[in-house]
Amino acid sequence: MDIKNIITGLVLSLLLGSGVAAADSAEDDFMAGWRIYFALNVDNKDATNEDYKPAVKLLKSAALQGHSGAQSLLGGFYRTGKGILENNKTAVKWITLAAKQGDGNAQYSLGEMYEAGEGVEQDYIKSYMWFSLADHNGTQMFSWSESVKTEPQKQRKLELLSVMTTDEINKAQDMSSRCLESNYTDC
Repeated sequence: MDIKNIITGLVLSLLLGSGVAAADSAEDDFMAGWRIYFALNVDNKDATNEDYKPAVKLLKSAALQGHSGAQSLLGGFYRTGKGILENNKTAVKWITLAAKQGDGNAQYSLGEMYEAGEGVEQDYIKSYMWFSLADHNGTQMFSWSESVKTEPQKQRKLELLSVMTTDEINKAQDMSSRCLESNYTDC
């Protein structure tokens, strides 16, 4: 038995033995799924798609109950194909549900997907809008603010702005404002 199987078995037995995996609430399902995901990504670089399936099951349960973190992470699983068949259209569906609840990480992911045309038609205006909303919500992954931006973030913003007209940027900013004012019902 290799170290990967030992670690995966220990993590799963701890979760199942503590009753976390059988929890009824969306938050408990999310946390149990997240713990499996985290353990596989941090402690087990050789994890297979099969190893992620218990996390996917728990996250899907929480996502169906409306948990934005679970929706965002489940969308990420569909986007990367971890533990589930890769499907960018389904990824957009789950990530959008989370983004419209104010989840900054989901908003950032949608910005990426619209910028690249992953699962959606490429749309720089929507990309800019979602990146702006992610920045507004203080995601750790992205910031328009010059004082906290990393070099890759600065480069991404410059690249996006270089393909947009002033009118498109203004439209994206208006869309961001309308989205926020409507509490994400008009995005």
